[in-house]
Amino acid sequence: MDYKKIEPKKKKKLSKEEFELNKISKIKEFDENWEIKSMTNQKFLRDTLHKFWFHTKKNLWQNFLIDKLSLEDIIDSAEISPEDNVIEIWPWPWVLTQQLVKKAKTVTALEIDETVIPVLKYSTQEPRNLTIIHQNAVEYQPEFPWYILCANIPYYLTSPLIRHFITSKNPPKRLVFLMQKEVAQRICEKPKNMSVLALEVLVFWKPSIELEVTREKFFPAPNVDSAVLKIEVFDKPLIAKNDLATFWDLIHSCFSEKRKKISNTLAKYRQMWPKKAQEIFEATWVSPDKRPQAITIEEWDKLVQEIKNKFGFIDLSSISAEIKKEEFEI
Repeated sequence: MDYKKIEPKKKKKLSKEEFELNKISKIKEFDENWEIKSMTNQKFLRDTLHKFWFHTKKNLWQNFLIDKLSLEDIIDSAEISPEDNVIEIWPWPWVLTQQLVKKAKTVTALEIDETVIPVLKYSTQEPRNLTIIHQNAVEYQPEFPWYILCANIPYYLTSPLIRHFITSKNPPKRLVFLMQKEVAQRICEKPKNMSVLALEVLVFWKPSIELEVTREKFFPAPNVDSAVLKIEVFDKPLIAKNDLATFWDLIHSCFSEKRKKISNTLAKYRQMWPKKAQEIFEATWVSPDKRPQAITIEEWDKLVQEIKNKFGFIDLSSISAEIKKEEFEI
C-alpha cells in the first residue's frame, strides 16, 4: 500500500496590517477571558484563595469588592489619566488594582501582609507598570510628586495615613479612599459637628462622598457599610505650613474635652490662665461659649496666630512628639 508523503503546511506570511489585526484579536480574547476570571467573580475568588491557602484577616480589613458597578464608580471618581502615577495602599480588593494598571502610567501597590503578594501577582498578571512593595504605608516616602492616592483602609488608620501623606515632601494631588461610611461622613462634617480628623483634612483638601457601598457588595461581608471619599487638594493650605504644628497641638488639646466650652479648654492649654485666655478671645472675636466642634478653621487660625503672638515660648518639637503618640501602626 502506497502512502503519500504528507508535507507540513507552510505558514502564511502575514502582512503588517494582518499581523496587527491578529495581535489585537488575541489581546481582546485574553482580556475577555480574564474578565471572566476577575476577582468580582465569587467562584474564581474562592478558588484563588484556596489555591494559595489564603485566609482573610479581619484586623487588616481584608474584604473583597464583588460589585462591578461600584468598582467602575470608584475608578471614575479617581479621574485617572494615562500620565498619572497612582499609589495604592493595601491593594484590597484586587479588582481595583486590575483596573488601575489599565488607566495609569504607573501603579505602586503598598501591601503590609506578605501573604497577599503572591495572590496579588497572580490576579494582576504583573504588568510592567505595576510595582508591588511589602511595606507599612505610614513609613513609605513617595519618590514622585502630584500623584493620586487610592486606598481601602480600616477606620483606625485613616487619621495617621492622611497626616503622613499630606505632610510628606511629595503630597498627592487627589485621594480616593474606600472606607467606613461613618468615618467618611465625619470627615465631611461642617461646623457644629467638626472632629479632629475633619479639621486635619479640611486644612489641605476639599472632601466629598462620591458613593456609598453597602456591606453585601463585599466578600466576606463586613459589619458596616462603606463609602468612597474623594479629597481634592487646595492650591495652598488654609493654615500656614509653619503654624501646622501649633494648630494640631491646639485642636488635639481642645478636643480632648470637646463637651466643654472653649473658654475652659483654652485656659488649660499650655498652662494658660483664664485671664490670658480671655484676652485671646477678645483679640480674635471668637466666642468663648463655643465648643471645639463648632469652631471654624478660620477661627482656629485666628486663635493660633494670637497664641503665637502672646506665647513665643511654645516648643514645636514637643508638639510633634505628642501628636505622634496618637498615631496607630499595625
